[in-house]
Amino acid sequence: MDYRTATREERAAEFIDFATKLHKGRYDYAHVERSYVNGDTKVTIICPDHGPFEQTPREHRRVRETPWGPQRGQGCRDCKGFRNANQELRTQRFIQCATNRHGDKYDYAKVVFIDQKTYVTVICPLHGDFQERPDNHVAEGSVGCKDCHRLARRAGRSKTKRK
Repeated sequence: MDYRTATREERAAEFIDFATKLHKGRYDYAHVERSYVNGDTKVTIICPDHGPFEQTPREHRRVRETPWGPQRGQGCRDCKGFRNANQELRTQRFIQCATNRHGDKYDYAKVVFIDQKTYVTVICPLHGDFQERPDNHVAEGSVGCKDCHRLARRAGRSKTKRK
């Protein structure tokens, strides 16, 4: 569909179709057809458990790849609390990803994984606790403990000066 020439109704129908597939038929989009303006204007979506909530189509349909699997678009914020029941499993998955990235360098005993943007506490054996966002900690190029990184950079500079 060409969004430049599509009517509002066609864009709404495309959003509803995509969102229904993405969220596996969980939500009712009956109010969207009447209220859809564009991807940045909130529409009313109905959760079967918690009732109507407002969200932009862009937020609702966004899909991102994360180190621990694809993240589907946002849904009902009240349902998020129920998803946190799987917090132990998600914490374990994050720790596995972090260990794959950093080896056994850090202790993850204080990690409580909420989501990829909420800071977790990681324990460095040399410098103690530090806070870092999970997505940054497991990202390619992550340096982990900033103090260890500074020491390694200084050591690298002093080796080049001696030569």
